Amino acid sequence: MVHVDLKNMNAPGQPQPFRSDEKLKDAKQKIGVLSGINILVGIIIGSGIFVSPAGILSSTKSIGLSLVMWGCDWRVQYSRSMRLCRAGYIASKNGGDYIYIHHVIGPAAAFVTLWIIYFILSGTGLAANALVFAVYLLRPIYGDDTCEIPIRVVRLAALVGLRSTSSFENPFEGSTTSPGDLAIAFYHGYWAFSGWSCINCLTSEVHNPARNLPIIIIASLTIVTIIYLLANIAYLAVLSPYELMASKIISNAVAETFAVRTMGPVAFLMPLCVGISVFGSVSGGILSSSRVGQAASVEGHLPSVFSMLHIKQRSPIPSVLGLVFISVYFLFSEDTSRLIELTGFAFIIVTAMTTCCHIHIRRTTKVKSEFSIPMWISWVYLIINILIGCLTIQLNPWDALVSLALMLVSLPLYIICIALERNSFTFRRLLHKFTIGTQKLLSVVKPEESL
Repeated sequence: MVHVDLKNMNAPGQPQPFRSDEKLKDAKQKIGVLSGINILVGIIIGSGIFVSPAGILSSTKSIGLSLVMWGCDWRVQYSRSMRLCRAGYIASKNGGDYIYIHHVIGPAAAFVTLWIIYFILSGTGLAANALVFAVYLLRPIYGDDTCEIPIRVVRLAALVGLRSTSSFENPFEGSTTSPGDLAIAFYHGYWAFSGWSCINCLTSEVHNPARNLPIIIIASLTIVTIIYLLANIAYLAVLSPYELMASKIISNAVAETFAVRTMGPVAFLMPLCVGISVFGSVSGGILSSSRVGQAASVEGHLPSVFSMLHIKQRSPIPSVLGLVFISVYFLFSEDTSRLIELTGFAFIIVTAMTTCCHIHIRRTTKVKSEFSIPMWISWVYLIINILIGCLTIQLNPWDALVSLALMLVSLPLYIICIALERNSFTFRRLLHKFTIGTQKLLSVVKPEESL
């Protein structure tokens, strides 16, 4: 959308636009099975395992049903992963959901997806995780007295619990039957598993994606699910359900309470472990989300410099820095967490669009793949997304409306940028100078020159 028309610029030394999608495939493929699993496990296991257990238990009202919900979330994510594996193999491009929507629905819908994923969800998510990392990294240094009221709540919760495995007696007693509560519990687990699809943003960098993509995703989800279930069992073996639900008042307090009970004088190590876990998630998020910006640049939705690679590292440094600057902006915003909540409905819409794209690709593209899933699984997943969206509208209609407005605000921006590119020589000239200056500053070139 904002590619410079270089033929009309007549400027010597002007970098040519990215001429062919095939050039991107010439980049060195570094990600194998083991490194792909490391990336996904690191992204998925961020702060979710320290927050979601309390949310799921509070919604399901019983231990047995909460563990069942973890299993249901795993099954849904597994089905979606297989569906996107096939789409990623067919597309063979970086960008994930953005590329699928651009290919099937068109550039306008793809720009909306870029706006939601790259500029809002990735920016706010990375900012929020960076704050969690900073807080828990500094907590052992400054001590627990820096947050007096929450720590008192944790200590009060520790007094009412019993240190035993009695939590597992009659595990389904008191289970909720409310569809709304079950939907909220499902959403908590869904959020804890989020991040696995990031590997689809790196498809062109995965060695032999037809074989390795499903192996990476299946192995990563299996490892994460085992860790999550063992963590929940460990929590409930040490803490009572009431303590676990009380920890929902404080982000990640369940891990601190657990550490105080089991680790004694070295309980201060738990905040460091939380910080390291979140740091891995932030690093992996930058790695994958920056490829969305790179793919958008290739398609013309961002300046061409965003698709350029460092001459030695072969990484899209401009796209990485763009994402970092967006995250820094949200880092100093007082409403970052609120903005994440408001964009949840928009993410559901993007996911539903991606599911529709997969169904379309499956029906219209006759490509032999090493793996396949029944079509009905895609339809079931689409229905689940629609139901979650309807429940979101019913429970929080105002949030859904604001989320929809955040999506639609990208359309005027899309139209304005198209008009500027086509009609404004000054705009193209400024973009040309920006590209040249960024290339000199960051030592980046178009992909075919970086090899």
